[in-house]
Amino acid sequence: MKQLTKQDLQIIKDEESALEQLKELAPQRGFSDNRDKLLQQIFELREILPDVNEDDVGPLTEQISRLTLLVNLADRSEITGVDIKNPYFAHIGLEEDDAVRDLYLGTQVYRSPDKKFQIVDWKSSPVSMIYFRYEEGEDYEEKLGNRWVEGEVTFKRILKVLDGELVRIQQGKTILEKDAKQGWITKEFTLHSLHGGSGTATRAEHSRTGSPRLGVERDSGATPKKFLPEITALIDDEQFALITKPENGVVAIQGTAGSGKTTVALHRVAWLHFQDKKRFAAHRMMVMVFNKALANYISRMLPSLGVKDVQIDFYEQWASQIRNRLFSGALPRQYAENTPVSVIRLKKHPALLEIINEFVEEKNQQFNQSFDELLASQKVHNFPLESIRKLPFIERLYTLSDWIKGKKKFRKQHNPFPAEAAAILRRIIEGFIDTSISKKMTFVHLWEELFSDFKRLEDNFTRLAGEEITPDSLEEAIDWLKQQYVGLQDFHWSKGNKTDGPINATLDYEDDPILLLMYQKLAGDLPRLDGRPIKYSHLMIDEAQDLSPIEMTTLLNVSHTPHSITLAGDVNQQMIQHNGFRNWNFMFDYLGLEGQQLSALNISYRSTKEIMTFALDILGDQAEGKDVKTTRQGPPVELFQFAHQGELASTLASSLKDLMLEESNASIAIICISPEVATSYYDLLQRMEIPRLRLIVDQDFSFTAGIDITDIKEVKGLEFDYVILLDVDTVNYPTNSYTRYLLHIGATRAAHQLWMMNYRVPSELLPAALLEQHGYSK
Repeated sequence: MKQLTKQDLQIIKDEESALEQLKELAPQRGFSDNRDKLLQQIFELREILPDVNEDDVGPLTEQISRLTLLVNLADRSEITGVDIKNPYFAHIGLEEDDAVRDLYLGTQVYRSPDKKFQIVDWKSSPVSMIYFRYEEGEDYEEKLGNRWVEGEVTFKRILKVLDGELVRIQQGKTILEKDAKQGWITKEFTLHSLHGGSGTATRAEHSRTGSPRLGVERDSGATPKKFLPEITALIDDEQFALITKPENGVVAIQGTAGSGKTTVALHRVAWLHFQDKKRFAAHRMMVMVFNKALANYISRMLPSLGVKDVQIDFYEQWASQIRNRLFSGALPRQYAENTPVSVIRLKKHPALLEIINEFVEEKNQQFNQSFDELLASQKVHNFPLESIRKLPFIERLYTLSDWIKGKKKFRKQHNPFPAEAAAILRRIIEGFIDTSISKKMTFVHLWEELFSDFKRLEDNFTRLAGEEITPDSLEEAIDWLKQQYVGLQDFHWSKGNKTDGPINATLDYEDDPILLLMYQKLAGDLPRLDGRPIKYSHLMIDEAQDLSPIEMTTLLNVSHTPHSITLAGDVNQQMIQHNGFRNWNFMFDYLGLEGQQLSALNISYRSTKEIMTFALDILGDQAEGKDVKTTRQGPPVELFQFAHQGELASTLASSLKDLMLEESNASIAIICISPEVATSYYDLLQRMEIPRLRLIVDQDFSFTAGIDITDIKEVKGLEFDYVILLDVDTVNYPTNSYTRYLLHIGATRAAHQLWMMNYRVPSELLPAALLEQHGYSK
């Protein structure tokens, strides 16, 4: 242990004296009853989080975040005085025109009567940015308000005040800590940095020029534009076997994060195209991915493999576009943005798939029985019964209606029914549908019939879902369906009466796949703009574990028979809650693919051993297949704990500046729990003049070198050289299965180095060894 120097002792004396002076001068902060109540609510919610149902995790977490924000606002505005327990986190000396200013940075504002002691708000005060933008000994020039100031930063110190006692000081490489037994001591300075990973992550910026082919070598060296390495020459035997499997059938790939499952699936698309360019023409294939960012990424990737014009889409957009086209004017275009979790779960539950099947089958059986009795009683001969029955329900009834009215022939035959039989058949048909309205509106009425029979829905979900949907959750969902039905009736009335008044009719995002599936079952193939059926010779579906049974079934129905389908996914990376996915075998069963074989890829080529070990530890017992191999080692995964958010922001800004200076071609992701938090950090870092900083709010990644700050739901399927996870604490990542998956996904976006930075109590999901380094335990 180094002995304290005279300079060390002087620094300690100055800072302790300043704190004592503040205690004497400043009015003590009085914490309001309202703030205490807010804190008590936060503590109570944190206590119950580990034990609540999965349905309630998201809303409770959001509620905690809102309460925390209210407390922070109270700290900054409602409460007067100074919180002596934690008054500031930094101290900076500024010399301007031979005058020296001392400024302390905190979340409160205070100036002593003699104006010699001043605390500024680190987020809102313009002068505080000098602390974040300049290092000790540097000259500064800044515009503060309407005037320019120049000077020198004489010193910068990070301070930690715990319960009103100064316990830590850092100035440059000097670290001074107050030990309970030994008093003030020096600590060894350890430099933590992001380094050595530029170009590790594979990225697609644009296609190669020249003749594309499979099997060229990886580019050497890091470049500003992140090209896709065309890695067929580097693919292992197991991956190659998956790429070249027979054309027909389903190839299902379970791949750990970074195992190349998406790349293998895309190479299979290219391989099929080169094997049979007629059957697997680019425009006859579709790649369905999880989100817009991955769709954009792949749109730059496939052309480099020699396949252009493949339709690349993400499910939400694909379903929405088709639904809006099919039911334009018949259903509202607006979506509800406050759909309860109970409704989302109900509309994605596997039981609904069976309920829809039963509804359609019941309609068919009822009509077939009446129709068969009519044919038998009227002794109609040579009737093309099988051909009629092959038609989808709505098409069958409209065809028969037009036939008996003489509007069209069927299979080149005229109406075979005598007048009396035709009249009976007309009444039978009218018992099911109103042929005077369009097929589109007939379908809407059938959809509404199913979802307005609330007692039947309640009974069926109770029968089929059992304890997976609680009575309270089911009641809440049914109440929402009732409100939705009333809104839809208002919508239809306004359309019929051509009124322009405001109508509060919306659909849920989950309604789109339901409508598409029911259309497929009641009306037939989904049509293109020109009326031809939407059918694909090959369908590649990425992140299959995040699609619900209904969503997956709608996709299976647009695949030509015999099916040629590639499924890729990872059960350890479930991003979507309540989607009904349980495991691969369950999915195979409801798709009618019993006995389907699953191929596993267990080598992670993206992330280092250290990152994958950490990511699997996060999952705990939820991990499916822990036998994951890696191809290289790298820096340790690190957790940094700070006493204050301002200290975190300062360290983060300094590290990013150094990294961009040393590795200008690096790709960095700063990942937050929500878009709101990401925007808040972006605003802070932007003021600190971080170069090449981009806020990603709608998956608009540029796939170029630089710093992307975004929320964790934006990064699924992507990879970066460096990943920094912010605020991995008990508020944002409570202990439950959903946050385990989120944190696993966030961690495995890193190819080379992974950091976590906190200023609150770290999440208990983190490995025990990391927690113990900072004095915490599980």
